[in-house]
Amino acid sequence: MSGTVLDQNGLKFIGENGQIKVYAGNKIIFKASLEQGLYYAYPDIEPKYASSVEKTFKIEGKPNDLMTWHERFGHAPNVDYILKTSRLDAVRGLPKLKRQLNFECEPCRLNKYKRVSFQSIECTRSKAPLNLLHCDVWDQLM
Repeated sequence: MSGTVLDQNGLKFIGENGQIKVYAGNKIIFKASLEQGLYYAYPDIEPKYASSVEKTFKIEGKPNDLMTWHERFGHAPNVDYILKTSRLDAVRGLPKLKRQLNFECEPCRLNKYKRVSFQSIECTRSKAPLNLLHCDVWDQLM
């Protein structure tokens, strides 16, 4: 659940005392309770708010494949977690996903690259004052 997405869809949320309440105007749409470090929401949505909430949590026109859900879960590092969650029906609205052969996420692959450190250069030490001069060649000289 993203606070930004809720806000962009005209909903308000307040979190306190281990509970998050989501409002449409002054009416509570649903509550999420803190259980073992995670917030669990079991919304009882009134019909007049249903389309707003569904629009908030659904992305229309996107395929329901493993790559889409991998992206929705913030590029989860292990897609097996997503597949297991799908298989166990642990998240409402998550379809039954199938393992894809040669699953590869380009942003995840690029993120795993290690930066090459700069090669060290020989340090030039001056032997006397003004022996080594540093100047800014792009600025005005006085």
